[in-house]
Amino acid sequence: MKKMSIIAAAAGIAALAGSASAFTFSPFNGPTISDNFWQAFQLDDSIVPAGVYTGFSVTVDWESDIQGASFASTWSNEARVAFADQAGSGNAIQPAYAGGETVYRIATNPSSGQASNSNNTTLTFGGAFGTNYTGGDLWFNFRQTFSGDNNINWNNVSISLILGQNYQAGAPAAVQPSAIDVGVQGGPGNYVMDTLGSNFDTMLGLYDQAGNLITFNDDFGGLQSLIDVDADTAFLGLDVGEYFLAITRFNTDFGATDFDVNPLSTAAAGDWELSINGDLVASGFLDVGEVAWVSFTVVPAPGAMALLALGGLVATRRRR
Repeated sequence: MKKMSIIAAAAGIAALAGSASAFTFSPFNGPTISDNFWQAFQLDDSIVPAGVYTGFSVTVDWESDIQGASFASTWSNEARVAFADQAGSGNAIQPAYAGGETVYRIATNPSSGQASNSNNTTLTFGGAFGTNYTGGDLWFNFRQTFSGDNNINWNNVSISLILGQNYQAGAPAAVQPSAIDVGVQGGPGNYVMDTLGSNFDTMLGLYDQAGNLITFNDDFGGLQSLIDVDADTAFLGLDVGEYFLAITRFNTDFGATDFDVNPLSTAAAGDWELSINGDLVASGFLDVGEVAWVSFTVVPAPGAMALLALGGLVATRRRR
């Protein structure tokens, strides 16, 4: 089957997704897929509002003309999506491009709705862009990794671009973990946190003050961990609030809410060091099955504080 190259001409819709604003293209129907080659759909970049887009979400009504779990059929868990400034082609794991391309997202598996069968379902994809999108050509590339005896339709494809902004922490939880408080680390913006000075195989989780998991990291070029909010999430950085870092040993489960961190390893740990934006802020010893919590605070930028103070002064004068 030849790839499909269409410009999505319908008007986009501004939407709000969680704590990040999003721009959503009007839904469209893709081609009927009967092989494992990359398909390409050019999105209309002229209707995308100016901004820095750091991530994406996609929903697809995945429909097969044969239902069931036959090994001869293409399954929904074999669906993949990718984004670039060029149309992808070929049937390799990653799309082939003509050269000089900017890849915004490599081939990505579904995050929900997928199954080891060809039953109709709604698939969801999402994640951070490897390179932020700021305008220009944008192609949605998609494929099935297996060429089966069935035909697949990708219908009602809805694509949202997540507008980059700082992560906004939820309201403080009534119960928070006992933590080493390293105080104010700066104003809103990107934060890089690492355990590179530790002497064991660390894992590092980042939670907001409400107990919501923002992201976590296992290994960063070795056995230690590093979290770069801008690079690892769909956010440009952290907004005002208190944040908690959970330092553990591999292997650990990081729950999505309630500061739910569960170390699974019974191996001996060791000495850990934590740096924020290149500065060593805390260190200690981690025993078997323990979690070391470190908290820090992001405060309003100095200019914002000055404006707040000025606003308070004006309000005071008006009350006289």
